[in-house]
Amino acid sequence: MADNEELTQEQFDELKKELEAEKEAKATFEASITEKETKITELEGNLKAKDEELTQLKQAGEGHQGELDTLKTSLGDAVGKYRGLVLASNPAVPEELVAGESIADIEASLEKAKGLVSKVTAQVTQELTKTVIPAGSPARTGPATEGMSAREKINYGLEQSKK
Repeated sequence: MADNEELTQEQFDELKKELEAEKEAKATFEASITEKETKITELEGNLKAKDEELTQLKQAGEGHQGELDTLKTSLGDAVGKYRGLVLASNPAVPEELVAGESIADIEASLEKAKGLVSKVTAQVTQELTKTVIPAGSPARTGPATEGMSAREKINYGLEQSKK
């Protein structure tokens, strides 16, 4: 429109309606922005609370890690003492055959070691029963004369008669 043209009432009313619609759209838009800003502020607060909670959980986790390390050390000491008791109560079992990081491991290796010791004992006993060892001392006999010369035999006989 040119500056020198006059608006008709109808055009004026139409422009007024458009202006009111634009004002409503602007108000709706501003309300939406305000609502979103409120939501952002709320989410930032939630994020800050979660960060604080995470920090507390990390600190608690570090404390629990120290407790866990202490418990692991205590468990290792207890398992070592248990191994010592097992070896003391089973003197026939070689120390090298009993090993493990837990009581269950020690028990399993002890059973294997006992099985091995019993097998070796059985084999040794079986070997010993095969060998016959006469009771008492052996009969006294003179030296074998079959490899001696005539002169050696005469000398031997003379020595025996002197005794």
